[in-house]
Amino acid sequence: MSPRSACGWPEWEEKNLLSWLDAHRDLSWKALSDAYYEEYQVDRSVESLRGKKYHILRMQRLAPKSPVVQANKSDQATCGARWSIAVHGQLCQTIPLSKGTLTSGFKQF
Repeated sequence: MSPRSACGWPEWEEKNLLSWLDAHRDLSWKALSDAYYEEYQVDRSVESLRGKKYHILRMQRLAPKSPVVQANKSDQATCGARWSIAVHGQLCQTIPLSKGTLTSGFKQF
């Protein structure tokens, strides 16, 4: 295993890594390491690329999701529009909307 480097990954690299790996998914890990250097002039080992990929995926899986605010179509049809606040797909709270509130920015269900 390669020795650990003292410098971490810049934010731009972390944000772009998964999409870059997806775009080059036909390459082996060694070829990915070489291609990454050719494209960004940043030397990343196979272990570094693979480890960072799984670290990012794990962080995405464990990160709390923000609440989703939804407007219920059936409530809108009866002029009793409401906000339905759901966290992780579970309905937490329903709040009446005042008349004339625009709901075009909300997810409909």
